[in-house]
Amino acid sequence: MKGRAWGLLLVSALLIWGCQPGGALPPDSAATPKSVQLAEREGAERMKSLTSRRYKGFQTETIFLLLQVQDAQSGQRMEIMTTNNSWLSEVAPQLGIPTEPVSAYREYMTAHDQEPFVVPSELYRELSSSKAPQVPASISKLSDEAIIEKYFEELERHYIPRREYLRPDPAVICSLLKRGFLVTIGCESGALTVYP
Repeated sequence: MKGRAWGLLLVSALLIWGCQPGGALPPDSAATPKSVQLAEREGAERMKSLTSRRYKGFQTETIFLLLQVQDAQSGQRMEIMTTNNSWLSEVAPQLGIPTEPVSAYREYMTAHDQEPFVVPSELYRELSSSKAPQVPASISKLSDEAIIEKYFEELERHYIPRREYLRPDPAVICSLLKRGFLVTIGCESGALTVYP
């Protein structure tokens, strides 16, 4: 009898707790351990930090960008792979994106880089020369760890190409950008560098 009473008390407590405002957990939260939620939050913060680091003022360092553009007239879209310097100096001013101060540019681009940038048809045609390369299945099927391990070696807290991949395929760079990595060419070393 004691066990049954205890069971009823537990069920009642759960029902009452679940009915209280804010007592019921959202389905994802209930099934997701706090460590996973923390990892997801840290991942989102890391992505925001990396996204922000892509948008600096004019630099001697080359920083690669992967952006969506849309033809204002036809509505046609394409993904382009360009550099921050090119976007900042050649495209952003034409689109009314603030370029000064640098903090305004960074804030705008960080907030909008997942949206298509609507551009005049003539500019859309010009940007077609920067169309992102198709990433072959042999690369896209690799996990983040596998692509880094195959093409790069670790140097402190970043990665540089393995000797046999000193000139990595643009498809590899595109794949890394799609995965959220920061990809640069150092101004001093001239080496492709990948930051997780």
